[in-house]
Amino acid sequence: GAYVLAARRLWRSRRDAKRKIHGFVRYGVANEHFNQTGSFFAAGASYLGMLGRGDELGIAVAQAHNGHHFQDVMALAETPVQDREKVVELTWWIPVTKWLNVQPDIQWIEKPGTDVSLRDALAYGLRLEWHW
Repeated sequence: GAYVLAARRLWRSRRDAKRKIHGFVRYGVANEHFNQTGSFFAAGASYLGMLGRGDELGIAVAQAHNGHHFQDVMALAETPVQDREKVVELTWWIPVTKWLNVQPDIQWIEKPGTDVSLRDALAYGLRLEWHW
């Protein structure tokens, strides 16, 4: 497989250089004979400095498309699948102290695993970073 990624700063505050917005887009492909996913697309943005102390609030959308080979095999097995899975993510990385960072995360997943029998899902996470 292969992918291409483009990322850049989209905006920077004139009053506070620590406040800025970064964005990205990514597109990838994989060999459909070996992988469920044939192609993938993601885009997102993050706002740095909302609290004014190095935090980063980010949102992204990603979509993975099933390859034709996988869809054909699932059709032969009479197992219906959706052609894609979509995820929307919101996360916020917050430096609490010099030695502790906290990152809550929430994701909405449309048809997890592209399984049409599954309902859309919400996934919650919390990442803690300790530095010593």
